[in-house]
Amino acid sequence: MTRTDQKDEEQIFACGQIVSNTAHMMQDEVGASVETIIDRMLTYAVAQMVSFSGSVEAAAKQPKALTHGDFGNVT
Repeated sequence: MTRTDQKDEEQIFACGQIVSNTAHMMQDEVGASVETIIDRMLTYAVAQMVSFSGSVEAAAKQPKALTHGDFGNVT
């Protein structure tokens, strides 16, 4: 493993911890349901994709369930 690989793994782990902590905060501090947490996380992620890629490119990358609004059917 190179030094760059190790740094990438550490960064991925740290970002995962931040996402996990954020989900716990939503649930513990404001009582958000799992569905609301997932909705907020996905909405944020898609908004970031759009801001970086543009809406057409971002929409092309989304799974069909998400682009068709079938959030209730995603398990």
